Amino acid sequence: MPIFIFMLASALSFAAPQILFKNHRIHTVKTSDNVGLKVLELLGPGARAMKSARPIVLMHGYTNNWNGWHLIADQYRQAGLRVFIANWRGHGQGEHRSVVLNESFDTHDARYSFHNLATIDVPTVIDFAFELSGKQKVIYQSHSMGGMMANLAFAGVSYNEEQDVVVSTALGKSYERKVAAYIPISAPNSLDFKEYPGLDYFEYWLNLIGIHGDRSDNIDLPFDRLRHRTGYWVVRANPLVQGLVNLQNMSVDEYVAMLEYSVSDVPRAMSDSIAQMRKGGYKSESGVNYETISQLRSRTSFHKTKIPTFMISADEDVLALLDQQIPLARRRGVEHVILPDTGHMDVILGSAGAKAVVRATLEFLR
Repeated sequence: MPIFIFMLASALSFAAPQILFKNHRIHTVKTSDNVGLKVLELLGPGARAMKSARPIVLMHGYTNNWNGWHLIADQYRQAGLRVFIANWRGHGQGEHRSVVLNESFDTHDARYSFHNLATIDVPTVIDFAFELSGKQKVIYQSHSMGGMMANLAFAGVSYNEEQDVVVSTALGKSYERKVAAYIPISAPNSLDFKEYPGLDYFEYWLNLIGIHGDRSDNIDLPFDRLRHRTGYWVVRANPLVQGLVNLQNMSVDEYVAMLEYSVSDVPRAMSDSIAQMRKGGYKSESGVNYETISQLRSRTSFHKTKIPTFMISADEDVLALLDQQIPLARRRGVEHVILPDTGHMDVILGSAGAKAVVRATLEFLR
């Protein structure tokens, strides 16, 4: 219970997170359903776009925002890549938030449903980076939910004329023209927490801090951010945290930065659509099963693209478990590296995990 109370206080005491990147510009990219996605581009010397550099798109996970890449993105810029960091629709606070254009923000708007991330946001961001970079193929790297969305998109998930979700292998293969490499980090195999011992507590924890739906930016609780440092040691000793954040491998300052800059609101429509799919086995009216397509639930191979893929896993990750990640990589015939002493979040939000991710990614790209 102390961890729940602590995280509740931490999550609700934040103001809108600041941007952790220097020398950047922000694009608003219109989607086919009139949502304005926020895409942050890191600039080169003289605040100029790195037009001739290879483009890499970074996509964060559920309840996160583009700040989650703050230990990684600049290393890619220094390595000569043109870095684009997108916020999923509805994620982020304040100026970060992707909003329905020319309309007031409505957290119940169906355009913020879960499957729109795979069917609309993924191709929109890839097309934007592809076109802006002179039609150079895009490197797509993702964390957590960002990988699940790419798995669905590259499998060819789309809408039919009746607006039901269907699968088109040809559509999945069409990404080969625009994607040079796909590098998922800690992409979940399942969202069914009760499938694994103890993860029902994680779902309970999410509900407690308001992740199940929209959360006000204006809630004021009598806690100040200095308590994070005390809380760090409380959390470090709590076994429920292991697998989400390995605090044995993360400094106090990194942990405080993670709490302060990496929590975002989630629209009610998105969390409700996730809950509805969980109850119904993730199936659409046409019988599409998201979990089967994304991961290992069937012998059918939906992923017929030839996009070079490199999977990065954390060895203590409770959401992207190795007993499913390992056979998934083997079945798809892709390279797979497992980073030691890392959990689901600190694999990118701790400096040790971030350095390992950058090193492995750049080696793969070479």
